[in-house]
Amino acid sequence: MNKQPIACPNPSCENHLPRSADFFRKRGYYTPKHLGHKLARYQCKTCGKTFSNQTFSDDFRQHRQDINHMLPRLLCSGVTMRRAAWILECSYNTVCSRLPWLAEKARAAHEAALDSGAMKTSYIQFDEMQSFEHAAAKALTIALAVRAKTGQILSAKVGRIPSNGHLADTGQTLYGWTRNESPKACLLALRQASRVAKPKVTVGCDKATPYPSYVAKAFSKRLAPVVDAQAARGGAGGDFDPLFKLNHKCAVIRSDLACMARRTWATTKKRARLQDRLDLFIAVHNGYAFT
Repeated sequence: MNKQPIACPNPSCENHLPRSADFFRKRGYYTPKHLGHKLARYQCKTCGKTFSNQTFSDDFRQHRQDINHMLPRLLCSGVTMRRAAWILECSYNTVCSRLPWLAEKARAAHEAALDSGAMKTSYIQFDEMQSFEHAAAKALTIALAVRAKTGQILSAKVGRIPSNGHLADTGQTLYGWTRNESPKACLLALRQASRVAKPKVTVGCDKATPYPSYVAKAFSKRLAPVVDAQAARGGAGGDFDPLFKLNHKCAVIRSDLACMARRTWATTKKRARLQDRLDLFIAVHNGYAFT
């Protein structure tokens, strides 16, 4: 917990760059209100700056560092943000402000996992699922790519799509919801997924007409992916699902993210926050240690 500091946090101090271990002196301890254990304090011998181990941590100046471990797990277990605040005995505004910070750490952990080479695969499943922002007429698409062998989520990207069905006129006239960002979201998701593709890779998807062209654009020429376009379900009686892993992850997302349930009052108010929730879910679901 109390590691020896390697530099002074004062940028104008000559000890700001890593120096010898004797550039500081100990100045006792203090116990943060919610952390539950003591932290050592130090003082630079040159400039007199006082600091602690908390000064060098990612959660410096956060009043409730203790919620950083449980909050992602609650938000990815079907708990709403207000209920999470109630369980953790903190403010709803604390949860709102902590979500983007945790999502940024989750994205960094996912990028590191993609670059590590441990998720290399020869079969990727890809499809889109729908949600909405604020109102059902303001439709959103989520392009999702999954590693079929393990069920690890490789990418999830959010974009706007025009309303359809009986809500098409409402979306167009009342909200002006006509922009189609589905191609952009699909390309972003497939490009991220292509980073773990082996030289001979197959991309499983449904029979949507644009998907083969998206795959061709997103994957580099050295990969030459094979597109395996199938109906959503096949086989005798429709029992066999060729995209089972991906469809299962879509069901898990709708179950574990409160804002993604088909009938919910915890609707998404901002697309950026939905993207944060999805990135957080990827990190928690894939088992990354990021808090």
